[in-house]
Amino acid sequence: MNSNFIAAFMALWVLLAAGLHLALLSMFGSPSQVLEQQDPRVLNGERPSAAFGWSVLQNITSKPHPYYSQENLRVRSVLIEQISKIVQDYDTWNCTVPNPFTVQLENASVVVDRNALYFYQSNNILVRVNGSMPQSLLLSAHFDSVPESMGATDDGLGIAAMLSTLQGVARFGCQHPVQHSLIFNFNNAEEDGLLGAASFVKHPWFQDVKAVYNFDSRGASGKDRSLLYRTNSFPLVQKVLQSAVRPHASALSGFIFQFIQSDTDFSVYAVGGKPGVDYAFYERAYLYHTELDDIAHASPESLQYASDNMFKSALAVITDPDLLQNVQTETPEIINSPGTLLKPGGYVIGDRFGAIPIIMTQNLYLVSIGVVLVLSLATPFARYFTDGKRTFYTLYDRSKPVLKAYFVIIGTLFVSILLIALQGWTKSLINNGSVYGRPELAVASLFCFVFGIYLWIGYLSKRFSRKPKASSPSTDSLVEGETEALLLETTNPLIYESALFAFWTSMLALSFWSEFSRTPYLYFFLDFSICALVAILVCLILQSCVKKHRDTWEKSKIWKYAVKLHDHGQPYIHLVIAIIPVFLTWDILDLLLAFAPPFTVQGLPDFATDIVLGIFICGMLLPLLPLAREHDMRISGSIALLAWLSIWITLAVLFPFTTERPFKFVLRESLDLDHPSYVGHYILMPAVKSGEYIAQKLQENGLQMSKLIVDSSAGFLVQLSWISTTFPTIAQNTNVTQLMQVNYTLAKAPTETAVSTSVVGPSGCRIFRFAFNRHVTGFKADSPEWQSDVPPSRNTMEAFVFLRSDQNQPQVNVSFQMTKNLTMTIGCEMPMHEQSNYYDIFQAAKPSWMLNGFNSVYDFEIFKTVSLSV
Repeated sequence: MNSNFIAAFMALWVLLAAGLHLALLSMFGSPSQVLEQQDPRVLNGERPSAAFGWSVLQNITSKPHPYYSQENLRVRSVLIEQISKIVQDYDTWNCTVPNPFTVQLENASVVVDRNALYFYQSNNILVRVNGSMPQSLLLSAHFDSVPESMGATDDGLGIAAMLSTLQGVARFGCQHPVQHSLIFNFNNAEEDGLLGAASFVKHPWFQDVKAVYNFDSRGASGKDRSLLYRTNSFPLVQKVLQSAVRPHASALSGFIFQFIQSDTDFSVYAVGGKPGVDYAFYERAYLYHTELDDIAHASPESLQYASDNMFKSALAVITDPDLLQNVQTETPEIINSPGTLLKPGGYVIGDRFGAIPIIMTQNLYLVSIGVVLVLSLATPFARYFTDGKRTFYTLYDRSKPVLKAYFVIIGTLFVSILLIALQGWTKSLINNGSVYGRPELAVASLFCFVFGIYLWIGYLSKRFSRKPKASSPSTDSLVEGETEALLLETTNPLIYESALFAFWTSMLALSFWSEFSRTPYLYFFLDFSICALVAILVCLILQSCVKKHRDTWEKSKIWKYAVKLHDHGQPYIHLVIAIIPVFLTWDILDLLLAFAPPFTVQGLPDFATDIVLGIFICGMLLPLLPLAREHDMRISGSIALLAWLSIWITLAVLFPFTTERPFKFVLRESLDLDHPSYVGHYILMPAVKSGEYIAQKLQENGLQMSKLIVDSSAGFLVQLSWISTTFPTIAQNTNVTQLMQVNYTLAKAPTETAVSTSVVGPSGCRIFRFAFNRHVTGFKADSPEWQSDVPPSRNTMEAFVFLRSDQNQPQVNVSFQMTKNLTMTIGCEMPMHEQSNYYDIFQAAKPSWMLNGFNSVYDFEIFKTVSLSV
C-alpha cells in the first residue's frame, strides 16, 4: 500500500478521534435548551426554569457590584424581592404541603480571623426550605463582583441557578414533602476574602448543615458546561453525579486548581468540617475578573445546564433518607499556601462526553490497576504455553523484540518531548503569549509537530536497526517458533502492539507505586492499557484461527478477508481500538487548554504550557508508531513538519491579545506629594516583545509618557516603566475601572504604649487597611456603622475594615497595644468613577492620620490601580 496513503489514513484517524469527541459532546453534553416558567415540566416541579433565572441575571449584572458599592445593595434588594415573590407565590399554588420557607437577612458585625483580621458587616441572604428532619444540604454562591467586572459568570450564573433551583424546589415541594432541609446562602463579600461564607460558619443554621454544594466560576460560561472539580466525600459525589442531568467532572482539575492563586467558599465550609462538592465554570478563563465577564459572554443554555444539575442533585440528596445522616468529610487535610486550599479527594471522578459519570474509589482504582498488571505479565506466558516447544529460550526469544520495541517507544517519547520543549522555548523568546492568545493554533501546531516527528523517527529507527537474516511473509512463523525471525523482525505489528501495552502498563505501575499518582489523576492510563490489551487479544485470536483454517478461509468469499486482515491489517486493528481512549483523552486536553490562561497570568512560561500539552499529544499519537515504523513516510513527515513550521511562525508573529481574548494587567501610578510634578508608572505583563504596542495603547487612553524603559530582569514578567511630567488621566471612554489607594506610613514608635484613636479617610473610602512591621496585640476596630468584638489577646500584622456608608468623612476607631520600634501603614481603597484632584483629596485627609505615639510621617504615596484589557 502506498506510504502517502497510509500517512493520510493516520492523519484522518487523528481527525476522526477529534470529531468523535466533538460529536458525542454536542449530542450528550452540551447545553441546548432553555425552559420557560410556564413549561409543564417546570410547573410540575420536574425541572427548573432558566428563563426565570436569566431575567434576574440580566437585572443584576448591568454594572460592577463589589461588596462596598451602592450597586451591591441594589443587587441584594433585587434578590430579596425575587425570593419573597417565590415564598409568597407558594401560598397561591394550592399546595398540599404547608409553606416550608424561612428567610433571614443577615445584618451582623463579623470578624474573620484568617491570615489577617477582617472586620465587616455581613449581609448574606439566607433561605431555608424546612424538611421533616433537621439535617440540611447547603447551596452556596456569591452575589458580589470584583470592581472591574459585571460578574455575569462570576458568580451571577451561580446566583441565578440558585434562584431557579429555589423556584423548582418550591414547585416540587408543593406536592412532595422532603425529608431533609435545604439551605440557600446567597452570600456577599466573597471577592474580598471569602467573607460571606466565613460569616455563615458562625450562623446557627451552619450546625445543621451536613453537606455543601458550592457554585463559583473561573471564567465566562458562553455556552459551556460547569465542572465538578473538587470534593471531600465519596458518597456525596457519587449521589450528585449519578443524579445530575449532564454530569461533568474531573479529578485532574482538582489537582490543577491547587496551583491557581484563587479559592472559593467551598474551602471555608470544608475547613469548617463539612463534606461537599465544588462546581465552577472554567472555560474562557481569560475573561475572568475583566469587564468582559458580562451578560453578552454568558448564555441561558449554560444557566439551564447548571440549574438542572443543581436542582436534580439537591433533590436526590434531601430525599435520600440516610445520606445526610451518615455522610462525613474524608479528606480533612488543608494546604495553607496560597490561602487555604483543600486537597482534592483521592477518587476517580469524571465523565464520558457529558453523559456517563465515572465514579471510583481509590481502592477500586488500585485494584483495577493490579488486574491489568497481572494480565500484562500473563500474556507472554499464555503464548509460551500454547506452543509445542516450551523452553526458557523460547520465552526469552519472544520477549526480546518486544523489549527492544519498548525502548524505541521510550526513546521516541523522550526525543519528542525534548524537541517540543526546544521549539516552545524558542517561540517564547519571540512571543511569550502565543498559547494564551491562540491555544487552538498551538494545539494544531503540536499535533503536526509530533505527527511529523513520529513518522521520521519511525523511518530512522527502521533504517538504522539491524536487518533480519530471515523474513516471513506472515506472522505464522512466529507461532511456529522460528526464534531467529522473531528476534530480528521488529516490524511485526504484534510486537509493537505488545510494546505499547507494556508501555502503558509500566505507566500504570508507576501510578500504582507513586505517591503523586495514588490520588488517581492519571486514570486515562487505564483506558490506554485496557484497549492495548484488547488489541493484542484480538490479534492473537485472529492468528490462532488463521493458522488452523487458512486453506479453507482463503477459498471462502467472506473469510478470505479475515486472512487478508491477518496478513496485512493487524496494525489497523490496534488503531481502530485505540481510537476509543484517544477521543476520551480529548476531554483532558480541553481541560488543560481552559486552565492555561490562569497559569500564564501567574507567570508560567509559554513553553511550559507547550510541554504539558505536548506530553498528552505524544501519548495520544503513540498508537501510530507501529505503522510509522513499518512504512517509509519521510515525505509525509516532512509535510507535517512544514505545516507545523507555518503555524509556529504565525504564533510567533501575531500579537497574542485580542478584544475577545484580552490580557488584564494592572497599572499603578505613584505620586509623591512632596514633588507633585513627578510621576512614575510601571506595569507588569508577559514578556511578549510588544512593549511599544502597549505603550501606544496606553497613550491612546490618556497616559502621556516622555520616556519608556523596558526591564526584563524579572524573568518571565517584564516591567515597562516610564516618566511623565504631569499627573496622567485616563480617557473617559475607555473600559477601565479605577481603584484608588493611599498608603500612609508612620515612623517607628519610640515607646510601648496603648493606642486608641479614630482614623478618618477621604470621601469615598470603603476599605481601610492597617499593616504593621511586627505583630501587635489586642487589635480591635469598629465604626459608627457597627460595633465588633475580638479577643484582646489576638496578635496580627494586618487588618482590613470594610465600610458601607457614603459618609463624606468615613471613620474607623482602632485600638491596639503598640510595641517599641513599631511601624504602621494605613491604607484606604475606594472606587473612583470620575476624574478628581487626587492631590487635594489626600492632602486634606493627611492631618487626621497623624496618630499619637508616632514620631513623624516619613512616607505618603498615592496609588491609582487601573485594570485595562488590551
